[in-house]
Amino acid sequence: MQELTRSTLLRFGLFAVVAVALPGVAPGNADASEEAADPRSQAIEHYESARYEEALPLLVKLDADGRATGTDLYRLYYCQTVTEDPAARTTLRRSIETLESEARTTEDIDVPFYLANAYRNLARLTDMKRVAAEAIGKIESGAWPEPKSGVASFRLGKLYADEGSEALAGDWYARSIEAFEREGRADSPYAQWAVGYLGRRAFDAGDYETAVRRYDSLLSAEDAAVEDLNRLAVASIKLGNFEAAQRAWGRAIVVAPATSNRASYSARLAAAAHKIGGVAAKSPDGRDWPSLGRGDLETVLVEQATKVRQIIDAIGKPPEEITRDERIDINNQLLQIRKVFVAAGLEYVVKGFPIRETAFQAGYAPLIFRSTDWAAPTLSFEARAERRAKRTAEYLAQRKAEAKAKGESAKTDGK
Repeated sequence: MQELTRSTLLRFGLFAVVAVALPGVAPGNADASEEAADPRSQAIEHYESARYEEALPLLVKLDADGRATGTDLYRLYYCQTVTEDPAARTTLRRSIETLESEARTTEDIDVPFYLANAYRNLARLTDMKRVAAEAIGKIESGAWPEPKSGVASFRLGKLYADEGSEALAGDWYARSIEAFEREGRADSPYAQWAVGYLGRRAFDAGDYETAVRRYDSLLSAEDAAVEDLNRLAVASIKLGNFEAAQRAWGRAIVVAPATSNRASYSARLAAAAHKIGGVAAKSPDGRDWPSLGRGDLETVLVEQATKVRQIIDAIGKPPEEITRDERIDINNQLLQIRKVFVAAGLEYVVKGFPIRETAFQAGYAPLIFRSTDWAAPTLSFEARAERRAKRTAEYLAQRKAEAKAKGESAKTDGK
């Protein structure tokens, strides 16, 4: 399974994956009023909604009453982890003991699923793979029923991933997404995680069209991972869809405003590429952009920023004296430079280099954020108003003079 950051695992529940149905009990079999009063049902409801502090006392009570299953103990462990309870590690080991016992007789995929997760959290990867392989073997042999629901399909996908079968994991994650959509639960954290997994897999394989298709639903997800939104943006850049890249980075700013600097600079570059109708296909020396390293890209960026300053400095006259033809020529020169600058900037971002820090230190950050720096100087609002007033006065004076001349001509004709 691909390596993920702890923050991503926590966001999508894979550090402690949320249980949706009580192991061995089909949802909806119990009377609704009894379910509402059942501490386990209440705990699961709070847990699935990420209200861990509310789920915690209910799970503690189940444990104290001797009613906690292995999956209950795993949920308890996670709630204790979130609340920084030092008892969490002990609870994790107890959950493993209970799950191991239940695994000998159960036909419920929940048990090996949670047991594999527990082993992963203790870095017992050999045991994790063994449990996953045993469960997979039972399903493939027909000893256990093949999953149909979104949750069960997701769990089998995760077990395949734990075993190391990436392709089969992807197949079952895709099935889980389809099942969640049929069940009206496309926004489930499980579905979101499956989308992220498939998107990452396609992205890493260079299949950017599939990555975009998988990731696209994350634009409306409240808890989308910034890492996945960044991959969506980069995949869109690779496909030449700068507007889509701008949207993805814009969403990353909303999801994680505290860490939005990189996304802000990236979104601005993508917006510029969309506005100017694309970027330079190759570097100034004729190389493909992907072949340029960090130093090469930084050199291109500095060179283009220097050219902009040189062109503006060479104008040598106030804005009101720039002729229309001169302004068109200057703006065309700046446009060609901007196409190179934006292409280099986006390649810098795509490669994961620190665009904000580099642009700030090199002094060309304003070129990323201010489009007015990419055009011949124009008059201020006050100066433009003054010029309009002057032209209006000149026009009215001319009309008055013409009218006067016309009147004097008529008097002459009448003599």
